[in-house]
Amino acid sequence: MSVQHVRGTTSAKSAPAKSEGRKGCHYGWVMLIACTLATAASGTGHSFSIAPFVDRWMDLLHISRHTFSAIWTFTMLVSCLVAPFAGQLIDQHGSRRVLLFCMPASVGSILWLSAMKTPVELAIAVTINRIVNADMLPLIGVTTLNRWFVKRRGRASTALGLVWAWLLEFPGVELKLIHWLGAGGADLAVAVYVVVLVSICSVLWKDCPESIGLLPDLAHPANEERISEKAPLGEAPEAAHQSGESEVNFTRSQASRTIMFWAVVLMQFSQNTLWQGCHLHLLDVLLARGVDAVAAGGFYTAVAAARTAVSLLFSCVIMDWLGRKSYLIIVMSTLPQLLVTLLLLGSLGPKSWQPSMAIVLGILYGIWGGMVTAVGNVVYAQLFGRAHLGAITGLATGCMRVSGIIGPLLFGLARDWTGSYSLPLKVVMAFTLIAAAILVGTPMPQIPAEPTADHGPSSMGVKACVVGQPLPTNLESANLKE
Repeated sequence: MSVQHVRGTTSAKSAPAKSEGRKGCHYGWVMLIACTLATAASGTGHSFSIAPFVDRWMDLLHISRHTFSAIWTFTMLVSCLVAPFAGQLIDQHGSRRVLLFCMPASVGSILWLSAMKTPVELAIAVTINRIVNADMLPLIGVTTLNRWFVKRRGRASTALGLVWAWLLEFPGVELKLIHWLGAGGADLAVAVYVVVLVSICSVLWKDCPESIGLLPDLAHPANEERISEKAPLGEAPEAAHQSGESEVNFTRSQASRTIMFWAVVLMQFSQNTLWQGCHLHLLDVLLARGVDAVAAGGFYTAVAAARTAVSLLFSCVIMDWLGRKSYLIIVMSTLPQLLVTLLLLGSLGPKSWQPSMAIVLGILYGIWGGMVTAVGNVVYAQLFGRAHLGAITGLATGCMRVSGIIGPLLFGLARDWTGSYSLPLKVVMAFTLIAAAILVGTPMPQIPAEPTADHGPSSMGVKACVVGQPLPTNLESANLKE
């Protein structure tokens, strides 16, 4: 049973996914493609995608690897600070406006990287590239996708899983472009790639289904007249609560005061610390187990294949079935993470590896990454609703991204001081297990009750939005206030 909102009123009558009198393709399919393209455009800003250009920048500017590492640390610090504000901008001004703002900044930073002459220019251009391309574009894509899909979020997010499989191959494409066109030509080709994808998205983009009179999950209103575009977000009627279709929307301040929010952030933080630390020092990690750099090729292939397959499996089959409890997939991902840690410590398998062991490591790494990717696309929308999703996800991302600084630094210092990676592997894994235990024991978040005008005991209620009822109009008119 579902609840519709027609002409500003609600009805408890059940409705099919499509109205009987309405035919044609639902615009949700178009937005699924647009969100996918926006995420695909982010490939130029990630750490793995700038790697093919690092040596050229160092030679051109006569800087050491230590200096570039300092520049990257500065970039990640700025990224952590900007992420909460980026999400709030999406909520206040609408994702389409932010997307349009990103295009000139994105292209400009790429072209600047091809023409910069000083380390200061490099630091500024890399930072802009990271914030706009690697942070803003994926946040816009996942936020908007979660507003167009509620019950089918898991299945819809499979498209994003496929995009990340492509992004993992992006460095190889960049290397071929450098070989064919030179470094400057490769930068220009990448800039054209971004312009084309973001331009297509800008033409197709609609912030949410209610803004054009449609419902989430590829559904149409029950009759021929569309739902009101400006209807306010009110309390769900009693029939909606009985049907179980009401969607509670937290503000950022409400979400950040729940134990669940910080339990999920803590879990993601601990896992990403290990992921980033191992990833940045991968060649040395493999060498410590007796495998040369050639075996890294098999590792990356195994990671990409396993990550894609597992992400699709969990998104299509398990995510929507779990609903608000989809955060449990993060807990489940500690098993492959534990196996990865035991392999790297030498506690599982032979002490000295053959090249095939790098493939085994890659498969486990990919299973772990696929589970984390699948749940990461939807977990905050499932727990805290759609209305303030940009601000909530931005805050969580900014906190979690600090691990991208701590992980590589922790692993590097341990290698220099102790001669191995055993200490950080054990410490981070123990921290992850503690975080998983906290997350399992955390109660489901409930939005605080708010008194109505009469302030009587019976006036306390929980604000909710019926699934398919128009979201706050600030998604289009930028009037959102927490």
